[in-house]
Amino acid sequence: MGLLLRDDSPARLTTAGAWVLRDLAGGETPERVVSKVVAAYRVDSEAARRDVAAVAERLRSARFGAES
Repeated sequence: MGLLLRDDSPARLTTAGAWVLRDLAGGETPERVVSKVVAAYRVDSEAARRDVAAVAERLRSARFGAES
């Protein structure tokens, strides 16, 4: 994940990462979350898209793993 969403420790999200995760887990679309990240942090949309996609993938993996 990019610097926007993760601090230097391997399993710790930044404040931005935590609300991205919360929004995605709550059913917000990745596209909407990207828009919110870009607006709030004035970051490059491609970087935000990559970071949000990485969080979304980890969330999907965690949910899938919980079902097995």
